[in-house]
Amino acid sequence: MGQMARSPALFREGGDDQHQHALVGSEIQKEAAAILEKVLARNPDHPGALHYLIHDYDDPEHARLALPAARAYAKVAPESSHALHMPAHIFLQLGMWDEAAASDDASFRASDAWVKSKGLPVAMRDYHSLSWLLYESLQQGRFQKARETLDLLSPAVRATGAPRLKAILSDMRARYVVETRSFQELATAKDFDTTSELFAIGMSAARRGDSRVGEMALAELSRRAGSSESGRGGKDVGVMEKELAALVAVAAGRGSDAVLRMQEAAALERDLPPPLGPPRPLKPAAELFGEILLELGRP
Repeated sequence: MGQMARSPALFREGGDDQHQHALVGSEIQKEAAAILEKVLARNPDHPGALHYLIHDYDDPEHARLALPAARAYAKVAPESSHALHMPAHIFLQLGMWDEAAASDDASFRASDAWVKSKGLPVAMRDYHSLSWLLYESLQQGRFQKARETLDLLSPAVRATGAPRLKAILSDMRARYVVETRSFQELATAKDFDTTSELFAIGMSAARRGDSRVGEMALAELSRRAGSSESGRGGKDVGVMEKELAALVAVAAGRGSDAVLRMQEAAALERDLPPPLGPPRPLKPAAELFGEILLELGRP
């Protein structure tokens, strides 16, 4: 009997043993991949097998194994927005920014064409791929292209007020501000829609020397880090809380405190699973830790 058939029992037998659960998950991943590879050996253009193989290998360790599937999937369904987006899962894991950006650009344009052909509202466009495109453009250093993605979503948010679109725009805007260090953009922000935007407001305030707003953002982020609303056990929000505490400490001249907070943030982040797309928290802890150490003259 394969691990896939036995996995529920093995999971129960493992209790709280995370190593056992990880081992079972790894074996299931291998078995699923073997089944999908057999399907593709008989039918290389099977869209379902290509799709699920990409999902199965969507992590830094295995992503290279799905490169052939990623390159094939978009060609199989060139008018499908989702099929055009899926290869970006693999390209992003491998740091293939040009290919990832091309995939998500094509995906969003395909969704826009579909919406127009059906006479549907702009809220129906695929803003998931657009949010990925913003991140990929930032990694390429194409900051104007990243700004244009915000401009594509903003009108739909104003027209519909849809909470889902507001949340996507908030996260995109926060990522843009953090990555480009455009800290003045949120200087007059009075509200936020996501914890990522709250972090960006706090980071911007700390970097501008606005201790009052920085402390207020930190207090709210601390509250959310300890609540059930933060998702993923609150760990990603917990990382952002430690990061913001470090930034506030740097701004106040408390370098040693900042280092301690960043050590805590890095430890929390190590317990998170690898991201399946643009990273969350927005600012990887190791990256921010390095920047802060340089600022403090402690490289």
